[in-house]
Amino acid sequence: MHRWADEVQLISAIAHYLTARYPEAAEGAAEGMASGRDRRDPIVHLWGLVILMETALRADPENPAIGGWSEEAAPLLPQVARIDAARFHAAMARLHLAAGRPADAWRATRAADHLVGPAPSFTQYSLEAHAAVPEVCLALLERGAQVAAEPAELRRYARSFPMARPRALTCLGWSRWQDGRRRQALRAWTRAVREAERLAMPYELARAHYELGRHLGPKERSPLRLDGAGHLALAAATFASIGCRADLGAAPAIAV
Repeated sequence: MHRWADEVQLISAIAHYLTARYPEAAEGAAEGMASGRDRRDPIVHLWGLVILMETALRADPENPAIGGWSEEAAPLLPQVARIDAARFHAAMARLHLAAGRPADAWRATRAADHLVGPAPSFTQYSLEAHAAVPEVCLALLERGAQVAAEPAELRRYARSFPMARPRALTCLGWSRWQDGRRRQALRAWTRAVREAERLAMPYELARAHYELGRHLGPKERSPLRLDGAGHLALAAATFASIGCRADLGAAPAIAV
């Protein structure tokens, strides 16, 4: 019963994270993590730590506690489900990428991908494990790394869980752009905007606007009738309103 109560609290923290309510997500994750640590429950303990890492990587990427959380989580991995270990490696991949360690980011991404596996997932709380694999790979490709990136698995996951559709469409657009399929990319990002608006997911909305804004030509407008500057302004305003310092810091061109 203690675990059930803790998992309800942690699922609530994940819901707050997905809807960009980061202070509430961090508060719920910290309480769940402390409960799991006190009761020596590795599943609850790890869930709390991973949610804290995920939240900080968006809202407070320079938080020195992230390193401590990752060190505390690592010994718990043999005691938890594969998908939960994948969530940890996905968070580590993002951490390495943000710190400018591409080789470490690639290794962590491969570990997450191996643990997610090819079978359909039925864990609605594990979006970041599925999304990090194509997102980190696409970011590495954009930086010139020789890696493979294909968002097909994330798109399969999104068919089961609609909250994953905006991220899947954003990754699809990014992949199509890198393949030289420009029109398909713009359509995918436009659909991501509409899905994020429909689902009230502001982070995903900002990400889709950002991708449209940075890829439109100087005199070009998107299917939403905005030019690049318009999309970037919307992205910046949304990132700022939800306290997503990581994306504003990583994209100074939109931090206006």
